[in-house]
Amino acid sequence: MKRCGAHMEEGSKMETNLNNHGSATVVGSNLIIISRDIIDNILLQLKELNERVAAMLPTTPNPQIFTNKSIKELLGIHDKLLKKYRDDGLLPYRQIGDKYWYTREDIEVLLSNSYNEAYAYAS
Repeated sequence: MKRCGAHMEEGSKMETNLNNHGSATVVGSNLIIISRDIIDNILLQLKELNERVAAMLPTTPNPQIFTNKSIKELLGIHDKLLKKYRDDGLLPYRQIGDKYWYTREDIEVLLSNSYNEAYAYAS
C-alpha cells in the first residue's frame, strides 16, 4: 500500500490488482474498501486457523490436588505406607506445616518409577 508520493506507482499496481479480483478498491493513499464477503471469509479462516493452533498446543489442565486422605483412598494404602513412600523419596509431595499435598504428576512419578515389565517363561 502506498504511504507517500514516491510510491504512487506501487500503489497504482495494488489498486489494479485488487480491482481485477473485484474484491477491494484503493481510495486515496491509505484506505482500502473491502467487501463484507471478503471480511467474513478472512474472519472464518482466522477462526479455523485459531482452532487448528489450539488443537496442536499441549493441554495443561489445572493439576488435581490430593490430600493424605484422598491419596490413601486412591492408592488403597494406609498411613504408614504413605509415610514410607514419602520418607524413601518414592512419592514427591508438597508440605505446608503438618499438611501434605500431592499432584497427579506426583502420583505418576511414583507409579512410573515402580513399573515392572511383564515377562513370561517359555515352557
